[in-house]
Amino acid sequence: MRRSVHHFAVLFLGGADAREALAYADRMAGNLDVSLTVIWFLEFNSEGDDEMEKKLDDGLVTWFWVKNEENDKVIYREVVVKNGEETVAAIQAMYNEYYDMWIVGRKHGINPVLIRGLSNWSEYHELGVIGDYVASRDLGSAASVLVAQQQILRGQDAASDGLGARFWCCSYRY
Repeated sequence: MRRSVHHFAVLFLGGADAREALAYADRMAGNLDVSLTVIWFLEFNSEGDDEMEKKLDDGLVTWFWVKNEENDKVIYREVVVKNGEETVAAIQAMYNEYYDMWIVGRKHGINPVLIRGLSNWSEYHELGVIGDYVASRDLGSAASVLVAQQQILRGQDAASDGLGARFWCCSYRY
């Protein structure tokens, strides 16, 4: 009996929501029927990076890669971009590969340069700029989209370390 492999792609732009998406995808990577590609989008000269968030991102991505470097079904790449146009071009270049699901964080991440020029692209922003893009007909993908958003508990500020945060996500397919 032949097993079916599911191909998932994580578009990691940094920040709390992207970290939730990567942590969720990491749990999926433990399944023998899952192939996972993680793309970390980095700004060309780190202009606009939030240093504290960047440290949290670096720590999680390093942990993820060390944990999965021997897993031949996990691919990790870094893509350096200068603006939102290059971010979209890199995502479009991935379209040649087949994915069953795109996994993204809802908020734009820690560096607004990564999506510069894209905010007018989507009229709803329901899934975030990148989530809206990969769910749109413009990409031409039939894949599902999983959008992660870290929930801030009452009494917890947005700058907290995420302890006590819950995972909330929704799946959309157009």
